[in-house]
Formats: sequence, C-alpha cells, structure tokens
Amino acid sequence: MDTCGIFEKFDLQNNLLKEYKYWYLLIRKKQKNIGSCVVILKEHAFPLQQVSPEAMAEYATITREIELSLQKSFDAYLVQHLCLMFVDKHIHFHLLPRYKEVFNFENKEWIDNQSPNPFEQTDIELNQEYLNLIKNKLLENIK
Repeated sequence: MDTCGIFEKFDLQNNLLKEYKYWYLLIRKKQKNIGSCVVILKEHAFPLQQVSPEAMAEYATITREIELSLQKSFDAYLVQHLCLMFVDKHIHFHLLPRYKEVFNFENKEWIDNQSPNPFEQTDIELNQEYLNLIKNKLLENIK
C-alpha cells in the first residue's frame, strides 16, 4: 500500500468509516469537535493539482455524505475542510464540524469555542472505545 506512513498515523485499520474508490474516510484520533474526520487520497499525488478530476468528483460525494451524517448525528451546522499538508505530504483533508450549541454524547460535554480559526481549537485525544462510539453514530447516518 502506502509507504509514507499516513495510513498508520491516522490508524486506517481502526478508524475507517468508509472506503471509496479514490479515498478513505476516517474518524480522527484527535477530535477538535465531535465528529472530526480525515479524508485521505489512496494514491500519492502532490500537490493538489495532481489529483485526478475523477477523484475530486468523488470528494464532492464524500462531502455530501459526511456533512449530512454530521448534521443528523450531532447537529453540526457547518464543516470546515482543511487541506494543509505541512507535515504529511500526502493529499488529505481534515473535516472539522462546527456547532452552535453544547452537545452531550455518551457522558461527555462537547463545546465548540466558536473561533473561526481551527488552530485555536484544542485537540482532544480519546480512547478507541469512545472513538468507536462516535464512528458508529456517524455510520448510522452515512449512505
């Protein structure tokens, strides 16, 4: 498969939500807000202009599916898509859902700090058991 380590870094084996033809959709190990995900291109392409039109069209499908799931699952009103690649030179997008209200899920209170800057949001590292609860809730609402 991949030799750059990105799939291991985001723990494809444990955190995969859905596999597509060109992409993997995973729950992020470090949640900024509940439901934070990462979408990773299966093949190496860098920079972004090297991604095929077919893969980008599929990304639009993924966007619709995960944004609707986040809305249904946790009442997200918006999702920020970040393609930064400062560290990992492998095309991937971080999807950070945003919330207007405090959200309680499985005895944990989630508060969006309302900052438009995603770098001002704290990473919350969760155990795999809790990540699986989030993942399962999202899977209930993904087509």
